[in-house]
Amino acid sequence: MSSESNWVEKVQLLGTDGTPLRISCLAEASVVQGLLAANGIDADVSEPSTAFHELPAHLILVPVDQADEAARIVAEARAKGGSASVEAESGGEASGDQPPDDVNSGSRGLL
Repeated sequence: MSSESNWVEKVQLLGTDGTPLRISCLAEASVVQGLLAANGIDADVSEPSTAFHELPAHLILVPVDQADEAARIVAEARAKGGSASVEAESGGEASGDQPPDDVNSGSRGLL
């Protein structure tokens, strides 16, 4: 009996200094995960972990064969800073993207 495995080896995303990218805020880690997903890279966010003499932080795990590309994408986004989100939103508006009709009809306070 054979079964296919969907297991993908993942490694820690490295920062520009070559050390694992440690993100203390879950919201920021989720933004990085979303950025990578938008670029076709399936990333996972670890639970907060501590290294010797360091504060707890989330690690981003990416497929080993996409690690270099993921590091490049994150480095470029960080280098652009806030202008990257402005460009992305402007690009969406220029292409005719519109918010859903019910964007303001949801319940308040759910989050």
